[in-house]
Amino acid sequence: KSYSGYIDYKGKEKSSVPDLVIVDKWNRFNLKGVKFYSVVEVKPPVGKYRIHDKEKLDEGILTQLEANTGSEMNNKVILTDTLKWSFYVEGESGLELMKTFNLCNECDSHKREIVWKGQDIFKKLKKFIEIFIHKEMMKSQ
Repeated sequence: KSYSGYIDYKGKEKSSVPDLVIVDKWNRFNLKGVKFYSVVEVKPPVGKYRIHDKEKLDEGILTQLEANTGSEMNNKVILTDTLKWSFYVEGESGLELMKTFNLCNECDSHKREIVWKGQDIFKKLKKFIEIFIHKEMMKSQ
């Protein structure tokens, strides 16, 4: 199945298309030969759907992520609000969190006050993104 949608927690059908799909040899008219690496779900750093200051994901976001990894073409998803980056893989019992990067020590996005952790965390994030995207992670059977 492709990215077509999901049933939300209220039983309503919702359409779901990832914010960003990372692929190689893209051809929208012919998906044969297209290599899917991951999808990225981007949330704003302020407002209801921010993730940087939450321990647990909102049920709606979790459902979106599961829909993104439910495709035959993809089993990996990156979730970010630019302040926090989380990497998930579809596992035997649903989404499995592989790693999370918090880029700030103190984040008050409403006041627009952010204390960044420094350049090392950005370098580690970049390295992990490269590994995560290119590593073959098999879907659970």
